[in-house]
Amino acid sequence: MGVGVLMRGCACGVCGDQETGELWRRREEQKRQWLWRLIADELVDRFKQDPSVQQQLGSLEREVARGTLPVGIAAERLLDLFGHQHQS
Repeated sequence: MGVGVLMRGCACGVCGDQETGELWRRREEQKRQWLWRLIADELVDRFKQDPSVQQQLGSLEREVARGTLPVGIAAERLLDLFGHQHQS
């Protein structure tokens, strides 16, 4: 919704200052959530494409599925592989 639409709606008495403020707060929160969703999606894509992760992913997934490796440890190992490749 553009600013003009909001302003026209308020000019005709449809919403008060409090309602307009709430709309802006919700929109700001939506934009923050969108930002973090885009970041998370990109990180997951990069993670899955990382050669070190790809090399270990299948065997770690099998161990997790068999119950021979805890999920948290498998995730930590993969994240460590990814992190070592991308440290500055």
